[in-house]
Amino acid sequence: MQELIILSREEGESLVRAIENGLYVRLLRQLFTWSQGAFGALLPHGLMVCAHLDEDDRVLRMECLNAVPRDAESLRRLCDAEQGLVVRIVRHCRQFGLLGYRAHVEPIDGQSHPAETGVACDYEADPTPQSYAASLADLQHSLGRERLRNALVGGTERLYGGATFFAFFEMPSAPTERHEFFLHLLVPHLHQAFLRIIANSEMLGQGTGVVHRPISPQSPLTARELEVMSYLLVGKTNVEIGMILGLSSLTIKNHLQKIYRKLSVSNRVQAMARAHELKILPQGSQMRSSRVGATARRGA
Repeated sequence: MQELIILSREEGESLVRAIENGLYVRLLRQLFTWSQGAFGALLPHGLMVCAHLDEDDRVLRMECLNAVPRDAESLRRLCDAEQGLVVRIVRHCRQFGLLGYRAHVEPIDGQSHPAETGVACDYEADPTPQSYAASLADLQHSLGRERLRNALVGGTERLYGGATFFAFFEMPSAPTERHEFFLHLLVPHLHQAFLRIIANSEMLGQGTGVVHRPISPQSPLTARELEVMSYLLVGKTNVEIGMILGLSSLTIKNHLQKIYRKLSVSNRVQAMARAHELKILPQGSQMRSSRVGATARRGA
């Protein structure tokens, strides 16, 4: 029997605020802002993947919103519509009649410890212990290989108009039954918000096919501004960014003001959301190599 979960006053207020703010989500950048704001207060994460499925659980559309930079190849392995890790997690849930999945990867030995929600779907599942264990082991290996520390996934049953699944990775701590409970409460609101985003994109003529959002080489930002942006995405302050890059905090502030003007935004959260919309998030591997090169030049 599942333990009764009683919300604290702060959790209750955050839940109401998250539901209320979700009512106004119509665009992808608004979804990102929501996920990093009121929603993120309950389910903090660095990477979110949204999937819209047809009646046969084939991917109609997939969106990846990452606050923590990852290179394009790792995003492809995560979001591929046929064999990506998110799709494989969804198949696992469908095969065994589950609406959720969670896992924790120990950072020392790289071993993951997956578990799943007890919420079952209303269609026939395959409960074979051997196949279930093999499926868990496969996902465990993949999570460790991709260095995704924590994973929490929740979705809907098969619905008219298509089902949805939402995967959260890079949570700051191991997901618990409490996190699962919050996600279970918020999935209907995520579902409606994502369908509104899809409907709006169709009206704007942006197509209905599967959408992957790797980082685009086209950017209105300079290389230095992209480097500043990469640290902005992981929550560094102006002082911390300046110390890393060997610049003054005033110089970093000036870079941020230029970024805001170029992206037509007024703060950090809006800048990250706009960067997602324009698909200009910096690639982690490229940014690391540029920093190494800069350090070498300074030391020469």
